[in-house]
Amino acid sequence: MADRKPLKVLPDGGGDSTGLGEFVAADTVGIVDGGTGLATVGSNQLLTGNGTSALTSESNLTFDGSTLTVTADQHITAGKALVVGGTTQYAAEAIVTPEVQVLGANRASASMLLAQYTADEFGPSLYFMKSRNASIGGNTVVQDDDSMGSLFFYANDGTDGHNLGAAIRANIDGTPGSNDTPGRLVFQTSADGTNSLVERLRIGADGNVKVSDGDLVIGTSGHGIDFSAHAHAGGMTSELLDDYEEGTFTPVFKYSTTAYSLNGSDARYTKVGDIVHFQIWADVTTSASNDSSIVYVAGLPFTSYNSVASHIRYSAAWEYYSGGHVPLFYLNQNNTVMTMLIHKTDGNQWANAASSQIYRSSGHNEIIVSGTYIAA
Repeated sequence: MADRKPLKVLPDGGGDSTGLGEFVAADTVGIVDGGTGLATVGSNQLLTGNGTSALTSESNLTFDGSTLTVTADQHITAGKALVVGGTTQYAAEAIVTPEVQVLGANRASASMLLAQYTADEFGPSLYFMKSRNASIGGNTVVQDDDSMGSLFFYANDGTDGHNLGAAIRANIDGTPGSNDTPGRLVFQTSADGTNSLVERLRIGADGNVKVSDGDLVIGTSGHGIDFSAHAHAGGMTSELLDDYEEGTFTPVFKYSTTAYSLNGSDARYTKVGDIVHFQIWADVTTSASNDSSIVYVAGLPFTSYNSVASHIRYSAAWEYYSGGHVPLFYLNQNNTVMTMLIHKTDGNQWANAASSQIYRSSGHNEIIVSGTYIAA
């Protein structure tokens, strides 16, 4: 036994009330008990019984008084829980009590890190696997809609922590076979006032993304749906669909600078990207001016693009019009005001329509205008 270092027994330092000496472990310990020996034990190694009268040192398990270190493959038998940060297993829900748990009273103690330090392209991973075989390690093919794994997010409501707020599920999405496992991802959340999950978004095995419930919201102006994967013409300047809206607006009919009195009006628009479609109906009163004032329609919902391509003419139909040829409205560039013109067929230039040509001494005069233009 000369090559082993025994326990050193030091005189009582007065730190306890037993009057016994203090036992201090040296670098290694050698013990002999009834003729049964224990091999040399390294620093901080744990001792376990081997089923006989001898103790066995566990070189892969060390404890220095504050940290338990596992230095090689170790296994936890099924039914034996591993709880970090607590002594009691927490039931995640009524029918499930996870075997491995990390419990903590602050952000650090309730967190888990996976980190990989290698000179390659790989990173840390979290693996899920589903088999329909009832034996661990057995191989039985899964079936359509089987779950391959889920992430569940629970919250405490003041009574218990069994309240689902969100989940991400991975399921088989088709008929599986050898080297053939079609899958889908489903994202679920609970609406306000409930803790029941509802599917919101699905990515199917076919690659299609389906918004099952809710809207796809573009949160920052200038972003949208990019169609750059499609073929395009040589003059293409953008393939980003970055705007859509629809609504109403209030048209203002004028002769010179004076607004007509209207019995009623209805004007609607739809904007897709920078293309604006609009429809206008208005009922002009008999108070219209009977003179040569130029007629305008102001108040378009968006300013037209500042380019000569925005010089656009629109169809118009008056219930009563005495000018002969059907009038049109003309929208100039960088503008929200349309001017009424006479559409001539005699080769002469376009001319402004006069307010006298839509004047009625009595009764109403309805107008309908529709068109499309490029917004700035």
